[in-house]
Amino acid sequence: MSVPPRAEGAGGGSRNRSRGPSRGRLLAFACVTLALSLGAIEAATRLILPTPWIVPRRPAEDPFLVPHPERGYAFRRSFTNEWRSPDYAVEVRLNELGLRDGPLAEARAGGLRVLALGDSYTFGIGVESEASWPGVLERRLQADLPAASRPTVFDAGIPAYSARQIRQLGEELLPQLEPQIVIFAMYMNSAWRVENPYVIFGQTLITTDRVDAMAVGRSNELLITAFPPGPLRSLDLWLKQHLYVAAHLLALVHEGRHWPERPTPDESPEGVTRAFSPVLAEIDRLDARVREAGARLIVLPVNAQEVDGSFSDHQARDNAILRDHCLARSVLFVDPLPDLIEQAQGRPIHRFPNDGHWTAIAHAIAAERLEQTIRDEVLPDLDEADFVQIRGGSDPDPPADAK
Repeated sequence: MSVPPRAEGAGGGSRNRSRGPSRGRLLAFACVTLALSLGAIEAATRLILPTPWIVPRRPAEDPFLVPHPERGYAFRRSFTNEWRSPDYAVEVRLNELGLRDGPLAEARAGGLRVLALGDSYTFGIGVESEASWPGVLERRLQADLPAASRPTVFDAGIPAYSARQIRQLGEELLPQLEPQIVIFAMYMNSAWRVENPYVIFGQTLITTDRVDAMAVGRSNELLITAFPPGPLRSLDLWLKQHLYVAAHLLALVHEGRHWPERPTPDESPEGVTRAFSPVLAEIDRLDARVREAGARLIVLPVNAQEVDGSFSDHQARDNAILRDHCLARSVLFVDPLPDLIEQAQGRPIHRFPNDGHWTAIAHAIAAERLEQTIRDEVLPDLDEADFVQIRGGSDPDPPADAK
């Protein structure tokens, strides 16, 4: 009896056929590969591309900040901390008013009292207190005048203050110090601060126009977004904390912007004059209060040197705006810019390599010009009765090294 041939592929032969990976395994492999690839891209993005949405904190300045009900912020009272940057490390001591000087009582005990108002250039960032222009001016006046006059210069500079905040602090201190001379010093590139002052956000100074665009991240970092409140803003902030690649892609869709747009400054003569109008108004308000107190106001423009040792062309123009305004109102004006330019001879000696604040050389030049103006324009109008020490609540005989 014949046996029919076995059909090909039938029976046990089918068990020996090799079987490929299942569809589930292929899908899992694809997912793992995709995840690893995305992870590698995310890691490379974090290493290579910048993160413009993270606002850097200011570790030197932030510990000093406290809120203030009128001026927005002030510095801590009776506080000492190191102010450090790549260019310097300076111990900063603040008095009972949160100002970088000795006790108010010592300043009140002076026969000739000078109130120095201003921003970080008056505060003296980067130099010792004795090397700031208020400190140098005090020593020069003490060398010029008889010991009985006991000149004191009270440093009331607060970094990043606007002309308005400077004026507000001056009005607070006028009745406390009762100075015969008030000096208003202002960094000339800060006219915009009057309308857009710095405020505290997340224990860091942020300009007012950017507060609504700020958020504090899960790691306490400061984040900024160009999106208005809504789902896109929430998504943008989440991506900026978790997925940098997606955050960059979202920014590309949004025309590459991470920050809210700001208007371009108007550099026409009319635009520049308009930009300085709020500053001039603050000077006028302070001058009125100073005159009511029987004192004289001196305005000192502060010009920063460029990295290459030059001074921007617009600085002389801006100084002239303040000068003409002051002269028309019989306000004393001291312009150190010509001396800064002459002494520099194109060398960047008036600034730090990584920081535009004045060095001790620039502070000394400003103090010399101020001393000359006080000696020539103010002291001749004072008589012996004007050099009165204020003893109420003060030490009438402070030590010689009180500054």
